[in-house]
Amino acid sequence: MKVCANCGGKIKSRQNFCPTCGQVAQLVVVDRGAARWAVLGFICPVLGAILYLIWHKRRPNTAKSAGLGALISVGWVVSIMLMVVVGITIGLEVVE
Repeated sequence: MKVCANCGGKIKSRQNFCPTCGQVAQLVVVDRGAARWAVLGFICPVLGAILYLIWHKRRPNTAKSAGLGALISVGWVVSIMLMVVVGITIGLEVVE
């Protein structure tokens, strides 16, 4: 079942016109920004960044999810690396 881009009415799959307003049925891309794209961006931040760049105009919500997952992943890795460096530095100071 399709949804009318003009009035939001339901259009059966075989109909070419909206029964509510008479508008010609058009293909509407649903952009919900599913969490699976954020998870994919978190697991593979490079892919999340690429998907963001590809979709940022056509699917802004989905692009935001993929980009946010990538950004969180990179921030998480950088913070862990920073903690390791600080821990090593503090450990070296204690030994000396």
